[in-house]
Amino acid sequence: MIQWVLSANELGTNAHGGSILRWDVLIDTLGMMWVVMLIPICFYPVMDFLRHSLRSTVIRIIAAMAAMFAATYFIFLLMPDCNEDLVFYGDTAVCLGLYIYEVKLDIWKKLFAFATACYCGAYATLMGLCADMKWNPQGSAEAYSLLIFAAQAVILIAINIIFYHPLRRRIGWLFINHRDTSVWRIAWILPAVLTAMDMYVVPLDYSNLLQGRVLELYVLLINGVSLTTFILFFSFCELLYTNLSRGRMREERNLLSMQSSQYENLLNSLKETSRVRHDFQHHLAVLSNLIGTKKFEEAEQYMKDYLDTQPAHMITRYVESPSINALLSYTADSCREAGIHADFRLNVPDAEYDRVEDMDLCIILGNLLKNAYQSCEKIVKLGGVRWLLC
Repeated sequence: MIQWVLSANELGTNAHGGSILRWDVLIDTLGMMWVVMLIPICFYPVMDFLRHSLRSTVIRIIAAMAAMFAATYFIFLLMPDCNEDLVFYGDTAVCLGLYIYEVKLDIWKKLFAFATACYCGAYATLMGLCADMKWNPQGSAEAYSLLIFAAQAVILIAINIIFYHPLRRRIGWLFINHRDTSVWRIAWILPAVLTAMDMYVVPLDYSNLLQGRVLELYVLLINGVSLTTFILFFSFCELLYTNLSRGRMREERNLLSMQSSQYENLLNSLKETSRVRHDFQHHLAVLSNLIGTKKFEEAEQYMKDYLDTQPAHMITRYVESPSINALLSYTADSCREAGIHADFRLNVPDAEYDRVEDMDLCIILGNLLKNAYQSCEKIVKLGGVRWLLC
């Protein structure tokens, strides 16, 4: 049986004879500071929304954690009878405040990411206590040991490695593309409640679980509930991801349909241009003959008849992007058929356009155009002004 014996020997003294560095206080402080290993889990999904550069953010986090470690250590050193739970929750509140400040994102999404990390930390705490009960049965949850810290560290390192891709790619992608605030306003409650439940079942007295096979059943129960929770948690995220992906696929199909329609119009326009070019010499000869014989009225009527035979509209190039151009042309055709005058004037700066994908810009612009078109359509039915500006 391995037992961890913590020495309280003084390694140094201050001018008044008091302890400057004590191992027991240092270990108690580590009990608060293991949350440092939760920081990557918090930041994996929000790497695209940092207020500062990644390097600057890392430096700021290190400085903040060092200051918090020192403050917590001196609180325990100067007030040995203070409530450790209050200190822990105070440190957590400070971490949450700093996290909210460092990330430029909707508050509910930040709470979801932070609560998810807290749930991972709560699970690691329970497993660390179970390991401590196995190897140090005379201990207790209130007497923090290096064994608990080591078990928490191993579990959280494994979680950081295993869940990097789901958190960074899946949930991070959802944060970028799923803009329905009502979903995230509710979603963060699940990991928050599960965290509270895990902290509630922390065994303060080891003796209650060291009877028969109670400890083994406790470990199985905790892992079973955690596994079920992780499955439900990522199933929820996968459902959002799938629904959003399907929506984007529908938008892509609509855009491809618009591009196909404009491509057909372009082919028809090219065919018409070829026909006009072929017949143009004949029309010039007829007009030259009418004008030469001073039949001006006949020449004017011939020109009018010629113009009436030309296509009602030609392909218009609004912007460089073929996708956006197809969207605008499609909307212009729809407006023309509905009797709505459409006037498009777009200016997309190259520097900004390079940072936005065609599909994302088309989805945003398409929704705006659709809303404007539907509003104009309602006004047309009421006999009002028919004008769509963009």
